[in-house]
Amino acid sequence: MRNIMRLKSFKSAYLVFILLAAIFMVGVNAYAQNVKPVRLSRINLSVGASTGSALFKALITPANRSAKVGIQFIVQRAGPKGKAEFEYYVAEDENGPRIFDLHLDSPTLVSQIVPLARGIYQSCRIQLFHSADGKTIDMHKIVFDTGSSDAGDLPLHLTIGGNKKLLLPDIKLNGETLINPTSGGNYTVMIPAEVHIPTEYTNSAGGIWTAAKGPGGTVRQFAKFSDAVAMEDSQLDYKRIPIKFFFPSASASVWSVEIGIARPKDVNEVVWSEKRADFQIGGESWRRKAASVPPRVIVKANRFVLADGGTYDPYPDFPSARSAVRFLRGGNYGNSVCWTVSPAHNDPSYFRKLKAIGIRFLRCNFNADRYLDEPLYQNVVDQIAQNIMAAGLYPIISPQEFPHAASDPQKVYKAVQLMKILAERYKGQPIWYHILNEPDLFQQWETWRPVAIKMVRAIRSIDPDAFVIVPFEGWSVDGRGAAKDPIREVRVDLYDGHAYVNPGDVAKLYAPAIQAGLPVMIGEYGGGTGSYMRAMDKAIQDLPPGLMAIAPWAFTVPGMDFLALVQSVTPDGLTFTETGQPVADDFALWNKGQKR
Repeated sequence: MRNIMRLKSFKSAYLVFILLAAIFMVGVNAYAQNVKPVRLSRINLSVGASTGSALFKALITPANRSAKVGIQFIVQRAGPKGKAEFEYYVAEDENGPRIFDLHLDSPTLVSQIVPLARGIYQSCRIQLFHSADGKTIDMHKIVFDTGSSDAGDLPLHLTIGGNKKLLLPDIKLNGETLINPTSGGNYTVMIPAEVHIPTEYTNSAGGIWTAAKGPGGTVRQFAKFSDAVAMEDSQLDYKRIPIKFFFPSASASVWSVEIGIARPKDVNEVVWSEKRADFQIGGESWRRKAASVPPRVIVKANRFVLADGGTYDPYPDFPSARSAVRFLRGGNYGNSVCWTVSPAHNDPSYFRKLKAIGIRFLRCNFNADRYLDEPLYQNVVDQIAQNIMAAGLYPIISPQEFPHAASDPQKVYKAVQLMKILAERYKGQPIWYHILNEPDLFQQWETWRPVAIKMVRAIRSIDPDAFVIVPFEGWSVDGRGAAKDPIREVRVDLYDGHAYVNPGDVAKLYAPAIQAGLPVMIGEYGGGTGSYMRAMDKAIQDLPPGLMAIAPWAFTVPGMDFLALVQSVTPDGLTFTETGQPVADDFALWNKGQKR
């Protein structure tokens, strides 16, 4: 699963997910979300290039209804060695996303200057998002997508030179965070940043309100235009305004501070930057090891057993939990640690609440590059694992993507080294290693299989009894390739499939692997409405006997991950979202030994 999105700019890992999720959600969920899709009789695109930007003009004629929509352009650039790269831009101005009125059978001209990096652009995909109030857009509700329509990707023959043009004010971190102890035992925190404004930018207020948000609350700072400094590089068409955010009283902990710029018409509406300041206060005194951990398990003859050979009972608190269905229930804590070192509800009390509904394991995806480079980040990932184990659950740790490198073989090499680092750190502990979230570099099982073997062997060379999970190839959607040629050279405890599919396709994609004797986990599924989740639970429940485990995405709250299943957390328990409640209901049903 991919990272959380921003209106103006998106993290690259999450953007790749959006490409897949958009295709799926339009086809399966647009009607289910009570937002009628828009059909177009015409969509024409013309683009004019300039230095660092391009003027996009789209002539859009709806065929079935009028609509208020926001628009997103997804442009494809030819990257190194011909690999496609993407830039995303939601049409907006200084006051927020632009809303366009589409009128039935009438052409509407949509124009927007889009900032683009240097390169050759080959195609453009256009998505329309629902606007209920004519002021904001709901990016969970796509009402039209060229990528999943007859229009397809629209061709571009576009070359952009020069630096990316700044169209709206932006904010960046600028320098080292300064932390100083106070006489009261706490700390002061000062975070330097700078606001960038286009050279010609004007504002009657004489400046821009900015904000920083972290564990210490939200602080605001006014960036005065009179303090703006022109950039020395003549190719850069903006000025910068140095600012500082000051938190007067901070306790020892890990901090992840987000910075942003307020809208001119509403200073309380802040557009948060994707850049964060991550740091620790008070050394490592914030770290907590689990006082007790669950016993190590492995998979043997398609059964969970204790690593020392004993019998494993995953549901002593639910005696009937495995009488109707045999598969273990788990979940995903998501990938929010890819973008923040302080994800919400990272504590044993929250994970115990999840255990109480029948969850026995939780997967956390992390940033591979940060893990290799930053000791603080390693400790943050470890603290999540410690908190999960403290609740009596098994943590699954998984790199979100391959580490970055100049070539695919180098990425594989770094991934193998990462497995060795993890195995050395957790040797003998009840950690489950998921070698990679989704191996999108390898879209065929025959090319992914030998790489997976290398990564599993790297772990087992250090910890022979480790619990190791191998995802299916590509986006981990299809288990049929592995069914025909399983990994036999080294033990695999579970094979993992990510079922973002129509419920009717679940058996086709995963039953062959189960029937071939592979220990299969459906490690991700989710999205849509409650009815979709009920249909998915039923389809998974009806897979052939032998399915080992399931884990819907994601047992986090809104704002931490896309497709959150938990709406809120109180001392008394959990409140679930529309998609989360059917999952909780089905878990409760299975715990009672009943089927849907």
